[in-house]
Amino acid sequence: MRRNADGTWHGDMFDGMGYVEALKSRGCNPRGLRALIVGAGGAGSAIAYSLMMAGVAELAIHDEDQARRDALAGRLAGLGLGTVFIGSPDPRIRPCYQRHTDRHEDR
Repeated sequence: MRRNADGTWHGDMFDGMGYVEALKSRGCNPRGLRALIVGAGGAGSAIAYSLMMAGVAELAIHDEDQARRDALAGRLAGLGLGTVFIGSPDPRIRPCYQRHTDRHEDR
């Protein structure tokens, strides 16, 4: 966090970048892989975004808070980078969230 000259605050989040860089430093490039995020809060959202930017082919998002989960899935699907799936609070279940729409289909 930094205070700007006009009194406002500026900050950034590096959880996602740090996560992806840690994967890469250990020989795991996420490009083309499938990933699972359990939790769509602040850190989970940042990691999910960074995984999409790193080129994962599929990202499944699970969270107890369905509204939070669906909102994150919608934002990520809107990037048009990979397929985003949503699921129930149980990560073993994977219904499909279609890219660029909010129509849900069971897979």
